[in-house]
Amino acid sequence: MKQKPVREQYHGGEVWVNQTTDAIRHEECLCLNCALLDKDSPKNCCSITQELYKTIIKGNLALLVVRCPDWKPKPE
Repeated sequence: MKQKPVREQYHGGEVWVNQTTDAIRHEECLCLNCALLDKDSPKNCCSITQELYKTIIKGNLALLVVRCPDWKPKPE
């Protein structure tokens, strides 16, 4: 790791944060940049994202997805 993780508050809980990857997560995560993602309605997302979302909520996690068989580019 380039930096040691730090403790921060997110969604009412204290979590460890890797600030190096968290800084690029929104720009580089396949899920966050996929046409199949519906941030307003996770139930309308692809099945992979639906399963990840359940885990994210349960564990107060943030993920950076770098591989996906179903990724679709967002329309420009």
